[in-house]
Amino acid sequence: MEFALRAAVGSGMRRGEIVGLDVRDIDFEAGEIHVVHGTDSLGRQKDKKTAASKRALPMPASLKADLRERIAAIEEMFAETRKETGSPWPVLGDDTPLMCNELGERMRPHSVTRWWECHRDGYGCQGMTLHDMRHSYLTAMARKKTDPKVLQVLAGHAKYSTTMDIYTHVDMAQKHEAVEGMDW
Repeated sequence: MEFALRAAVGSGMRRGEIVGLDVRDIDFEAGEIHVVHGTDSLGRQKDKKTAASKRALPMPASLKADLRERIAAIEEMFAETRKETGSPWPVLGDDTPLMCNELGERMRPHSVTRWWECHRDGYGCQGMTLHDMRHSYLTAMARKKTDPKVLQVLAGHAKYSTTMDIYTHVDMAQKHEAVEGMDW
């Protein structure tokens, strides 16, 4: 479950997008995560609603390491299940969900939310939702003066105005900077 938190913090993905990821969506060579699916409340994979929400996200080194670790943990979990059951299944493959149980079944988004609600205090995030991790990531990008169009693409918003309304805030220092030198 901690992988969902790391993915939200390290990429700004939505909870349903994280739960919708399969092994095939990770391109280690290109350093990209391909967000092409989400999930419904029952954990069933579904296509993204808009073309803008289908996107390739760059993988920072820390997230790349987390993804490698997650895939290795899934294989270890599957090996244990095969050993316990004497079955040849489950086997790690391209269609294996990154958020799955020991049988390879995709988790439900609400399971991730429940886990977060039980553990967030231990991370010093009292009262924060998992979606707040997405907002924190994208707000930090905006504060770094990331081009607004790039921010829109990273967020997966169909409309530029959505990104601007949510992530661009003007503070007093920015107002002072804007009018500096304009005194007649």
